[in-house]
Amino acid sequence: MELNHDSKKPIKRRIHKVPHATETLGEKLKSKRDEEGFSLSDIVEMTGFSQSAIVDMENGAVTNINYYLEYAKTLAYELPDLFRIDIGKGSLFPLSLKKQERAFLTKNIRKLYFEEDFFSTKKSVRDIVEALTQLNVFKVKDDEISSKVSSVIFNLKNEGFLTIAGKNGRNNLYQRDTRKPFPLKRY
Repeated sequence: MELNHDSKKPIKRRIHKVPHATETLGEKLKSKRDEEGFSLSDIVEMTGFSQSAIVDMENGAVTNINYYLEYAKTLAYELPDLFRIDIGKGSLFPLSLKKQERAFLTKNIRKLYFEEDFFSTKKSVRDIVEALTQLNVFKVKDDEISSKVSSVIFNLKNEGFLTIAGKNGRNNLYQRDTRKPFPLKRY
């Protein structure tokens, strides 16, 4: 149990449950168990879980996915089939407008990185802003654009995509890190 160091009271952990997801997993596992002809005691013996844990899983009451995975493995249940369930789409909460803008900007800078290999030569933040402007990324060019681009570039540098390859006056010049192979994964 984790303690709140300010008050020395235990911190309550919130458990999130996607509606009907664990219930559906449990129903599928129970159905597969029945199909294979296994009893609850057979599953208890094969998994080492208690009978009440198996029943809880089959009723969708268990929140730890690792139990469902072990049960599925025991039944040789193919995970793509097991997890073919409708959980809906979308986040619980909307992303703030500021973070939406940053994500959109990051996506477009990564597009320059992967699809255009824009960073094969040294680029300043101004060069990046100009390239994004030509791609019509910005609807309105404001005074904060360079700062927003710098923030994204800083994160890409920390992730190992870019390196500081020099300076132009006080401004950093960024380039693909040539010490690493060009990643095949595209964003």
